[in-house]
Amino acid sequence: RSRNEPIDPVAVSGAAPSLDLAWLADLMTATGSVGQVGHHVEKLLAATARRTVWTHLHQGAQRLRAAEVPASEVQADVVARLASAPVRGRKTEWTQDELSGRLLTRLRAPREVATGTSVGTGLAGLDLALDGGWRAQELVLVGGRPGMGKSVFCGQVALHASLSMPVGFLALEMSADEMQERNVAGVAGVNAARILAGDLSADEMTAVTRAASDLAENANLLIDDGAGRRIEDVVAIARAWHATRGIRLLVVDHLGKVRLPRAERHDLAVGAVAEALKNLAKSLGITVIAAVQLNREAGGERPTIANLRDSGTLEAEANTVIFPWREDPHARTETAPAELIIGKRRGGRTGMVPATWDGPGQRFRDGA
Repeated sequence: RSRNEPIDPVAVSGAAPSLDLAWLADLMTATGSVGQVGHHVEKLLAATARRTVWTHLHQGAQRLRAAEVPASEVQADVVARLASAPVRGRKTEWTQDELSGRLLTRLRAPREVATGTSVGTGLAGLDLALDGGWRAQELVLVGGRPGMGKSVFCGQVALHASLSMPVGFLALEMSADEMQERNVAGVAGVNAARILAGDLSADEMTAVTRAASDLAENANLLIDDGAGRRIEDVVAIARAWHATRGIRLLVVDHLGKVRLPRAERHDLAVGAVAEALKNLAKSLGITVIAAVQLNREAGGERPTIANLRDSGTLEAEANTVIFPWREDPHARTETAPAELIIGKRRGGRTGMVPATWDGPGQRFRDGA
């Protein structure tokens, strides 16, 4: 209309090639009703989203063909544009009847995990404290000082969830090979340091081989160990995994390794990253877990929300905050008492869950 062109099936189809011409003709001749409006609006919005994605990809291809700028710059620009594209997916409008039905379904099976509303952690005590595990559409922060096991914890819960659903893991600090060594050590019950050194007995080699085969067959865990990711890259990778592999849990290890956007203050940049992850969880209907650092004031005391770096902005976005902690921070390769401290749980309980740090296996176990 703004171009003073006729509004008919041919003109509209030309402007939006993804729409079916016959469907447009039927739409213009059919007797409409209020009840049909929602259906047609959804179809038009879906076509708009497809057109937007196609446009970004086509423009990127043209820039690559022109070879006027580096391919890496074109890639970064296309990824950023796709990450912000209005791709519709998760249902966002609900009636009271639908919401009541969903609520009653959750209440009738509160301890059930991997149902679409919660994801089990693999630690019975923590699952109990979290009323079944991680919830969909939520951002979970795992905070700890270096060496306290926050990365181990993130890898452990990701691996457990991957045995029943697709999981994506962005390893921004360690390599995928390092992660796999830890995973195999935990499953095989073999000292992780011995796997790293390649110093295994015949029995240990058999256990490691069996564990590696089991993970290859049963674990649906995708790992990206690219460095220097921007938040736009993180969002784009997650959306791609969700679209192609159906991930229901995303883990980012760790937030401090995400390249921050430009902002007037550091805390505002961190807040923008946390907000993007929270929006990602809600838009895809998944759980997002991110490891975060503590400030220097944490020392060796039990951490609290105030010990999160840029605590104000992070706490505002997080639904749940968990601190893996043990009294002896130097017991990295030994077995020692540990605690999983729930510092925040929106709509739930906070408190401490007793655990055991298995230094040789590099994992947390139930009970003190």
